[in-house]
Amino acid sequence: MCKNIHIQLHSIKKINTRIYTPNQLH
Repeated sequence: MCKNIHIQLHSIKKINTRIYTPNQLH
């Protein structure tokens, strides 16, 4: 369960970074 939550948080973080800083990632 903890692992699932961690994975979800990680994907959410990834998505957030993609949305907020799409130019900076490139």
